[in-house]
Amino acid sequence: MRSWKNGQHLPSVPTLVSILEDSFQALSSIGRPVERRLQDGIVTCAVIARITTCVSKDIKEQLGTEYLIDILSQIRLYYGWIR
Repeated sequence: MRSWKNGQHLPSVPTLVSILEDSFQALSSIGRPVERRLQDGIVTCAVIARITTCVSKDIKEQLGTEYLIDILSQIRLYYGWIR
C-alpha cells in the first residue's frame, strides 16, 4: 500500500481486497471489529480509488499532464452541478 501512495506500484484489486480483509480480521481479533457495512464501504472506496489511479496514470502517460488536469477540472465542474 505504501508503494501505491508513493506512486511506485499499484496493488492488484484482489491483493488490495485481501489486505483490507486481513486488516479487518486483525482488528476483530483484538476486540475492535469493524461493522460489515463499513467494511464493504471501505473496500468499495479503495477499489474505486485503485481503478481511478490506474486510469489517471494511463491518461497522463498517453495524453499528458495538461490533458489530465483539464479532465479533472471538468469532473469537478460536473460534480458541482450534480451536487
